[in-house]
Amino acid sequence: MSKKKPAPDAPVTSNPFKGALKALKKEMEREAVDKPAEKPAPPKPAPVTKAVSDVWRPDRDAELFAVAMYGVQPLANKSPERVSAREPGAPRQGRTPLDLKTRRAHAEGGRALQPEVSPEGVVTCAHPGRSFALEALQRFATPDDSIDLHGLNEAEAALRAQEFVRTRRARRLRCVLIVHGRGKRSPAGDAVLRDAVVKALSEPPTCNELDAFASAPDHLGGVGATMVSLRG
Repeated sequence: MSKKKPAPDAPVTSNPFKGALKALKKEMEREAVDKPAEKPAPPKPAPVTKAVSDVWRPDRDAELFAVAMYGVQPLANKSPERVSAREPGAPRQGRTPLDLKTRRAHAEGGRALQPEVSPEGVVTCAHPGRSFALEALQRFATPDDSIDLHGLNEAEAALRAQEFVRTRRARRLRCVLIVHGRGKRSPAGDAVLRDAVVKALSEPPTCNELDAFASAPDHLGGVGATMVSLRG
């Protein structure tokens, strides 16, 4: 009885390469047993670095100093003679002590003015180079504001005059009038308030607020009042 041929589309039930694969696997296992196992290569040791140690040399500082000072010549022991600005044989002049008034003027920024008072009591005073302001006061100046100091003592009159000049200059006024009287009510008949006002106007810092001051014209009080030209 003849065998039936499988259909063309029937699945293959046998693997022709199965025997060959088994033979190859056995051969590789046999070679692995015969060949000794390779040991891993040992790691390379790290390079050894030698520590540099500084050798102690007791004369090293001296050698370095000698190298640094090579070519330097020492100075002579004899010190040079000092040159004096004064003539030989002239006596040494000491410093002249400043009086309290001068020190105060320097500290407050300037020197005090030197007012002139005539026998009739007319006061005139101006900064150097400000004679034009004094001439304007005596001829045609008109006060922008005025203050009356009657009834005050010397200290109060001086403070009020200083404050009046400072504040009116801050308002940009150019001419003011200070009424202080002729001194008729004083015991000795002296113009006490006038002298206090003149002193306050001629010393720093008030003198730096003005250009000049002088006794007022007759129609504004004469010697009983003082006209002040304020600095612009």
